[in-house]
Amino acid sequence: MSTDLRVGAYVMSLDVARFYVTRYLTNSGRKTASFPAYEGFQRDHDPDVLSDADLLAPVLLNAKLSLDAYYGLQRHRTRLEERLREIKRDAALDQPADPTALLGPLFAVLDGEGIPGVRGSVLSKVLHRKRPGFIPLYDRRARWCYRDAPGAPISPGGRSWEALAVLLADAMRRDLVAQSTVWRELASIVHPAITPLRALDIIAAHAGRQCRGIRLADDSDAGERVASLTNR
Repeated sequence: MSTDLRVGAYVMSLDVARFYVTRYLTNSGRKTASFPAYEGFQRDHDPDVLSDADLLAPVLLNAKLSLDAYYGLQRHRTRLEERLREIKRDAALDQPADPTALLGPLFAVLDGEGIPGVRGSVLSKVLHRKRPGFIPLYDRRARWCYRDAPGAPISPGGRSWEALAVLLADAMRRDLVAQSTVWRELASIVHPAITPLRALDIIAAHAGRQCRGIRLADDSDAGERVASLTNR
């Protein structure tokens, strides 16, 4: 088995990936953490209904949410729920049969006039809990791994949110499918397990935050820098 794990443009030591996923999921060494707060917030929520609590859930992943954004999401709730119901509840990006094109109409709500105070980061954090195996979480760190870093799979440049959501999902799918056994292992560090897609988000968040120790595939001296992370 490969000892490396790819996340967009980056390749991380599998041992270091296990270390960071474990630390994130067990809250080791931290006073506060988004897990299990985000996943556990109204754990019995209806996967086809966006409650007011769901609209506030991004705050638990450290996303800023204004009153304008909250009211705007309320106004678009019916449209979002209609699109959400077109995606089966157990859809997963690591299952190639589930069409990523279904994500486009969900994020198209941000195109045109959009929603004041809401961009892809907030909307993805609202929607991810509804289909946690299929709807990617998106923020500047995931953007760095998948679009902005040298060699990233998505080329820079302006495009609609509808188009970007599908491109991002396709790129993440390639990573998840290529090393599906590893991603399932990382997702199962806690019980009940998170999804492989959520595990990928945890690694992408670390990669985008701390570029040292995350290497490009042709970065010959990165092994020492990766190993050094476990001593921090």
